[in-house]
Amino acid sequence: MEPEFLDRILKKAVTEYDIGAVALWWWSEPFLHPKLPELIAVVNRYGIPCHVSSNFNHIKNLEAVL
Repeated sequence: MEPEFLDRILKKAVTEYDIGAVALWWWSEPFLHPKLPELIAVVNRYGIPCHVSSNFNHIKNLEAVL
């Protein structure tokens, strides 16, 4: 998913629902996504908690994610 697409989704979602959190993983390794820090930044701009879960087998952009 591109950060711009996530932004469009969240822009619509926050007008229609009370979003408690966004999970940027589901049965996959989020650190494989080359734009994970950008995706987290999009979620943060909306003031929504962002959840990421990893087994840290593939750590990339850790500093940017934190």
